[in-house]
Amino acid sequence: MTALDRCAIEEFETSSGPVDYAFCLGSLIVAILEAKKLTLGPQNVLSQAERYSKGIQQPGLQAGLFGVPILYSTNGEVIWHHDVRNL
Repeated sequence: MTALDRCAIEEFETSSGPVDYAFCLGSLIVAILEAKKLTLGPQNVLSQAERYSKGIQQPGLQAGLFGVPILYSTNGEVIWHHDVRNL
């Protein structure tokens, strides 16, 4: 088992800036989450999560320009999901 198996990393650094949370499974980052305050709508933050996903290179999970296939954004009440493998 690797150190990055089944864990979440806060403020994970990408080449496009730090993502709020990176979710790991088997040493790969399988999802990222951008968290915003309650007054903001999470649907407007998915583009930020897309930018961070493009800043991570993972040959085993690469989906076109995206290095992480599953993206989330939330304001603590609403969660938006984007699977970039289908683009």
